[in-house]
Amino acid sequence: MSNSAHHTDYSSIAALVAEVSEAEPASVTPKASLREDLGLDSLGIVELVTIIRERFDVTIPENQADGVLTVQDLFDRVNDQPSDGFQLTQNGSPS
Repeated sequence: MSNSAHHTDYSSIAALVAEVSEAEPASVTPKASLREDLGLDSLGIVELVTIIRERFDVTIPENQADGVLTVQDLFDRVNDQPSDGFQLTQNGSPS
């Protein structure tokens, strides 16, 4: 089994954030706050994380999803995923 991490490019994440937040793509920068800058509320962030989980086939534990504040945070969580079938459970332990 491979031990390499999952990798999704930033432009794919940024495009999805722009789509879900209905923000101008140019305003989706790494430091942009999902709430203050892009106007997502709690439900919008849950929707975004759910779409990312499905579209990019990654598992973002609930305790990590709560810490997603910026576009860069989201990108980092998505790319901190193993690509060999290993996934984290909601409490962050291996499954």
